[in-house]
Amino acid sequence: MSETPIALDSAVLYQALLSRVERKIRTHGELVLPCAPALLEEYMTRITGMCSLMGKKFSATEEVHLRDILEPRLKKGFADSPHSVIRFSWKPEDPPGTGIDYTLALETSGMTDQYESWAQNKTPPLFGAHADAKVLAVARTLGDPSLAPILDIGAGPGRNSIPLARAGFPVTALEMTAGFVNQLTNSGEGLPLDAVQGNILHETVELPTSHYAMVIVSEVTSHFRTAEDLRTLYRRVSQCLRPGGLLVVNLFLAAAEYAPGPLTRQVGELTWSNFFTGGEVRAAVVGLPLEVLSSESVHDFEQAHLPIEAWPPTGWFRGWSQGYDIFHLEDQAPPVHLRWLVYRRTE
Repeated sequence: MSETPIALDSAVLYQALLSRVERKIRTHGELVLPCAPALLEEYMTRITGMCSLMGKKFSATEEVHLRDILEPRLKKGFADSPHSVIRFSWKPEDPPGTGIDYTLALETSGMTDQYESWAQNKTPPLFGAHADAKVLAVARTLGDPSLAPILDIGAGPGRNSIPLARAGFPVTALEMTAGFVNQLTNSGEGLPLDAVQGNILHETVELPTSHYAMVIVSEVTSHFRTAEDLRTLYRRVSQCLRPGGLLVVNLFLAAAEYAPGPLTRQVGELTWSNFFTGGEVRAAVVGLPLEVLSSESVHDFEQAHLPIEAWPPTGWFRGWSQGYDIFHLEDQAPPVHLRWLVYRRTE
């Protein structure tokens, strides 16, 4: 019995063959996503698009399931630490399945964990070999160093504390990272330097009242998480400064005309560049005996006043201090940058 030949479409045949080969193709990998909840839809698009390119297209039901798993993990990770990540790992289903198996794992790493690792494994100097030019300039206005005790909050390995102590200032270096406290304690120079481990935001850290002539807070507020943290800092500093004492603090400040949204806030935190608006900074000192004396660009001041050989302090400082770690821009300046603020205790 003869059969009528069937006209075959080559494209149809190709897809039929490819479908058989799909189950033989093996791929696996991992996608690491910073825990920025505002990027949920961006992450969904990336994951489903990547899997689609591998021939593993998500159904509508599977997309809903993925979102239901991903969204709470992003929120929890960011709440725990802005340095948390989601690891999306995938591999094909075992034959005869043609889908994809995946896992979403949340990994949380705090700021202190990372600094402890740097203290143990990285070669100093980590944050520059020279003290901040602004810190030294203000310290020179204090008179007799032996009569002007200084508190250095977030002292790190002592980039500011050690030069000030060498100049004769009694320095209290308050630092969260045990490795840095050990470095300061074991400096072996016999300096008037007392290294204390603790977090200024915790009330368990006891500080003398109306004692210090100067308080330094350099490259610290970029790790704060809320405007309330800034308020706590100012409140505690106003208590331990003596009347007429000076606070020298740097912080990332948003331009007056810029209204940051949740994504900008989250990216600021995960790039070690948490920032505040002018309104938040002003609100943080309401009712406190602190008056602002000056405000200027950290980048511009340090570039103009550091020794030539000390500029830039690190390879990352120029871009970071100008806000480029938050905004990858080429033809315009970011609407956020690091500023030096100097306050005086008024009573």
